[in-house]
Amino acid sequence: MKLLDYTKARMKGISEAIMRFWAVFLLLIVAATLTAISIETPDDDLQKHILAAFFGAFAFLVAQVLCERFGETRLQRCLFLVAGALVTVAYYIWILNVGNINDMVWVKTFTLFFALFAAFVWVPSIRGESDFNATFLSVFKAFFVSLFFSGIIYGGLMLITLAVDQLLFEVDSNVYGHISNIIWVLWAPMLMLSLIPVFAGKNKNPGKIAKGTGYPKFLEVLLSYVLVPLASVYTLVLVIYMLKTIVLGTWTDNLLEPLLLSYLIGVILIYILVRRLSNAFTRFYVAVFPALMAAIALFQLVASYIKAADTGIEASRYYVMLFSLYSIICGVLLFIFPKKKNGYLASLAIIFALVCVTPYFGAFDTSIRNQTRLVEKTLIKNDMLKDGVLVPGDNLPDEDKQKIYNSVMYLQHVGRLDRLEFLPGDFGTGFDDFQTTFGFNPYNVGIDKAVKRYWPDSGSLIKTAGYDYLLDSWVNISTEDYTRSICTVTEEDKEYELKLVGYGNVSLILGLADTELLKVSVSEIFDTVFSYSDPNGIIDSGRLTFDFENSSAKIRVYIRQISINDTGPGNMDAVIMFSVK
Repeated sequence: MKLLDYTKARMKGISEAIMRFWAVFLLLIVAATLTAISIETPDDDLQKHILAAFFGAFAFLVAQVLCERFGETRLQRCLFLVAGALVTVAYYIWILNVGNINDMVWVKTFTLFFALFAAFVWVPSIRGESDFNATFLSVFKAFFVSLFFSGIIYGGLMLITLAVDQLLFEVDSNVYGHISNIIWVLWAPMLMLSLIPVFAGKNKNPGKIAKGTGYPKFLEVLLSYVLVPLASVYTLVLVIYMLKTIVLGTWTDNLLEPLLLSYLIGVILIYILVRRLSNAFTRFYVAVFPALMAAIALFQLVASYIKAADTGIEASRYYVMLFSLYSIICGVLLFIFPKKKNGYLASLAIIFALVCVTPYFGAFDTSIRNQTRLVEKTLIKNDMLKDGVLVPGDNLPDEDKQKIYNSVMYLQHVGRLDRLEFLPGDFGTGFDDFQTTFGFNPYNVGIDKAVKRYWPDSGSLIKTAGYDYLLDSWVNISTEDYTRSICTVTEEDKEYELKLVGYGNVSLILGLADTELLKVSVSEIFDTVFSYSDPNGIIDSGRLTFDFENSSAKIRVYIRQISINDTGPGNMDAVIMFSVK
């Protein structure tokens, strides 16, 4: 009976949520319908319309809570809904005109999603009876409850469908996609919204608010005695890591940003969730961690700035630096005003998110300007850019080569190579075009001079005349003794075997039973190629072709790619042809 009663309560709650968030529900239906169409007939253009529908759903979420909190008159409520519609239309027009949906579009879209979601959580707490910590907790609980039950339903339906497919009759594979669509686009969001109480307006229910903002025993224990201690230990590890970095001067360590960024996000979330708890662990956390967070965020900002000064600003680093600044401000405010409702955490997040997507000052516009200047500055420094004309050159440090290559690749990735006005109109980002234009092969940048790598022109023809068999093979020279059979061929009741034997001095052997027909020293091939004085890169295919022949057989080795270390180990990707006489 309890299960039945709970099911009835949830269905009633969902019906109430549909009435409350009717515009959101309609847009989710649009998104689900378009997704269903794309499952049956994949179309990249539909993706823009789907994103616009989801964006509209988020916009009307904010519009609805604005109506509940500030819509005292019908006119005010209409104005909020019109604002939600205008924001949706603006986004729709923008995404229809961006061309292909690339990383820049995705990042800007999810940044806007985040801003709208933050507003959805924050608005009910503005000059309201429930503070931001309470509204955040209610949304947090609703999200995970919805995720849990929706996951169970999803898993059950998937298993049922699989059982029908395996035991009864064949089920179209698209059915699995349609189930996912219904559960995660329609059911889960509406279930989540049904669990979020109305915090203001005529439909406000104090009982539902108290239930929605209360701590289940499990969550209280998890936060107080698991997450807070874990965050404390993580903080200790980071403090030691910070001291190590300062002492050793390894500010550009790639581990810094992901480690510290994940910490800052986690600390802020835990702080909001435990703010209304009162025990020894949470009181210590609330009192101490804001100051530690500000210090660690400052360290992250300095580290990112040092790295940006060396390698330039990319959009990802822009976000890291801005979030670090956000964390510093929040940490200071939380330390100075610990008893405030903390709504400024959301309002500042919205402001910073909007800054990230604004023209000129945003993440991508800033990074494009920075990377363009970095390329030009590095070229001028090495006398490769004179009066706006690019002069190819190879006599520059590997560090500068890496800067040029990385910046050019970044500008290409975001579709703004046009900012480099000195590039020829037919410039591509392949190795050949890059080497022709800039004078150096980016593939070799930073490679140890003791290692040589060669490959023939991709358009090279392989002559096979006079050979009966051709195969691909990957050949290694290592310090381990091994014998590896490459292939066997049966011809006139005789079985021939081609194999690699030895270590250090590796041989390629073509044999018949116990008889050795032809033995080729692979090590000598490696030594010969290593003796080439050419810079790493593409060389004439003839110099990567090796022929061996005796009275019994002949073998041709055509190297497609080879890497050799002067200490001995190496490998090559080769085409091997052979014939038995």
